[in-house]
Amino acid sequence: MEPGDDKYRPAWSFKNAPKVGILYYKRRLLFNQGWFVLHNDKLYRFQNDGQNKPREIYYLNEFDKIEFSGDKTKEFAFTLKSRYGKSLTLATDSEKEMENWCNLLSETIKLTSSVKKFSEHSIQNECYCKVIEAKLSESGPYLDSYCSLYIDHVNKGRTFTVFSSTSPIFDEEFQFSIPENSQFLIIQLKDGKKKKLNTIGQVWVSMAQIQQQKIVDSWFKLAPGGTVYEPKGSLSFNYYEE
Repeated sequence: MEPGDDKYRPAWSFKNAPKVGILYYKRRLLFNQGWFVLHNDKLYRFQNDGQNKPREIYYLNEFDKIEFSGDKTKEFAFTLKSRYGKSLTLATDSEKEMENWCNLLSETIKLTSSVKKFSEHSIQNECYCKVIEAKLSESGPYLDSYCSLYIDHVNKGRTFTVFSSTSPIFDEEFQFSIPENSQFLIIQLKDGKKKKLNTIGQVWVSMAQIQQQKIVDSWFKLAPGGTVYEPKGSLSFNYYEE
């Protein structure tokens, strides 16, 4: 099993979740329907309530506030935002459902914020990691690709999917805390068309090396990801700490 957090948990297993139901999530200016589960400090997105594993996991400790953002296509829309520019726009079919979701999400965000402040003594540093772009073999197939970030085996975020490209440009920044004794920063480039064995290639960088340099801004050769892919390419990212 690759690094991840509840990555293979089926939708039906969340029997005691405080909130489940249909939400619409905004991606590339369009709203798409999904089955969402609010559980602990995470929001899980499934294609439907019978799916065996989530399509995406949103970490609510990455957000700071909720703003109402209704538009022409969806009246009852709202956006989760962070002060670092990260956002997630969702919508419901009714005002009552929107208020219900917003109240529960707001409470969870406040709770995770309090827990984060309480546990600051165990955090080594706040860091920023920007995934810039990847370059694959021009003779290879055009892929729908995205990147997932991990500190050791804990998922810290993922980029949006770039469609049909051998040189995807992500240009997306993430901010997260580094626990003490962390070993590696891992960035995996993945094939968005596949559900399993989808790692095109990966970069593992020692946290000791990163923290010694403080600032990293470079290209890294993609290593195999334990799948059928034989990566021929590189990945560019930069990293710095507060």
